[in-house]
Amino acid sequence: MADIPLKDIVDIALKVKAQTCSFEAANVRHEHEIEVWKDVKLAPGTILMPGVISHASNIVEHPELIARRLVNFAAMVGRENVIAGADAGWAAASTGRSAGRSLPSSPKARRSR
Repeated sequence: MADIPLKDIVDIALKVKAQTCSFEAANVRHEHEIEVWKDVKLAPGTILMPGVISHASNIVEHPELIARRLVNFAAMVGRENVIAGADAGWAAASTGRSAGRSLPSSPKARRSR
């Protein structure tokens, strides 16, 4: 099953009575869709929460890349209308398989394994 292009549903999504609209934006299947926001007029008080950290890879993205994604969205809709989010999920592939063991929260946790 293929993803629905954002351009085909953005008008419907923005009709929802919610302050914040969260969506995937870092996943390589969706990152190009930032262009959709050039032509969208947000209602006053609407906040975009693009997922700027991808779930589709088990490689940790560089903070400067994440910052660039946020700056790009802010340039489209105004920085006051953007907050950072993460793409949904932890699977590395469409199979739903886990990307691996969860990351320990501290060096002490790593030593206890």
